[in-house]
Amino acid sequence: TLAALLPRPEGRTLHLLVHGAPGTSTGGYIGTGLNAIALVAQESVAIKVWITETRPYLEGARLATWELAPTGVEMTVLPDSAVGYLLDHETIDACKEAKPPEFVRLLVVPRGTPQTKPRACNFGLMFSLGEYLVIYDAEDQPDPDQLRNAHAAFLADQHAEDQSRPLACVQAALNYFNWKSNLLTRMFTLEYSSWFDGMLYGMEFFRLPIPLGGTSNHFRTDRLRELGGWDPYNVTEDADLGMRASAAGYRVGTIESTTWEEACSQIPAFIRQRTRWIKGYMITALVDLRYPIKFTRAAGARSLFTLIGLIVGTPFLFLSYPIVWGITIYVYLGFETFGLTIPDWLGALATFNAGSLPGVLQPVRLGEDPARPDARPRGERRGHLTLRMVDRTGLEPVTNAL
Repeated sequence: TLAALLPRPEGRTLHLLVHGAPGTSTGGYIGTGLNAIALVAQESVAIKVWITETRPYLEGARLATWELAPTGVEMTVLPDSAVGYLLDHETIDACKEAKPPEFVRLLVVPRGTPQTKPRACNFGLMFSLGEYLVIYDAEDQPDPDQLRNAHAAFLADQHAEDQSRPLACVQAALNYFNWKSNLLTRMFTLEYSSWFDGMLYGMEFFRLPIPLGGTSNHFRTDRLRELGGWDPYNVTEDADLGMRASAAGYRVGTIESTTWEEACSQIPAFIRQRTRWIKGYMITALVDLRYPIKFTRAAGARSLFTLIGLIVGTPFLFLSYPIVWGITIYVYLGFETFGLTIPDWLGALATFNAGSLPGVLQPVRLGEDPARPDARPRGERRGHLTLRMVDRTGLEPVTNAL
């Protein structure tokens, strides 16, 4: 059936791309990908097979070439880096054909290792001429006034009385434009709303180092160069840069502006993304904790607390999920485990960041109009959250800010 679906171009070569070893020697059977190619080759059709491979010793590609050798088909093996190089050329050509405005400059990153985003960012940093620099992803949709807000934040910092930790970068909030796609994108949106609309503002309020997000980072170019740019070998170079900025005596701020990006809507892509994030946090923790005393002296005890609690704690948090989910399932099956009463002071401390930071999230008190824009949390203003206050005395709903 597969052989019948393959085209037979007259007078031209049929180019086929296969990955690894899709033939019989890897546990397949008659009718697999390589057998289909062999059947078409018997019809005297000119075929050129491109075989990609990601494994270090090209095991799959070598096996595929051995199986196809008797057919006389022309073959070329492409390692993973070469595939990316060829595909990049198609992307570059598409960018040129789009004819961007004259103020847009296309830079082609030369081949080399590692093939990572931070390495490409460092290459672009060498050609940056402006006083400020911002990182955006291709699918990003920033608020129209975001650049103005970032510039205003830097100007305000220049005229601030406290210059003990000057501003090196401001981070805009991130959220998702495809949040209604499925349950996974809704969970992503809930996570990002709590992180960028609550957590980061609390960290800024307490002057803790802020791990940067992967996009919408607005830098002072000279200070970014002083920090050495991005670590090309760290897969979460943004979080690493935020910690290094704190160790160098700078701080990272936030602005009330949102960049909309696309959330992963498929489980496999989500797993790969989170695996990369956890790996990057582990690398950042290992690098910064090589000399803990030196790091503490440079960045302060607060930065060490953030490094241990957030950067080191996140991988351990993921490791605890089986225990947490196990207890949850055990309880839902009807078994009683133990009672837990949260003291009032601890509950107030836990909600402090979400509802009562001065100048960040104005509290909605009893009797206060929830329709006032400055009295509504940022995530709720975007329509992602519904704020519902409850009177503890009578357990009656008192406001419902839609």
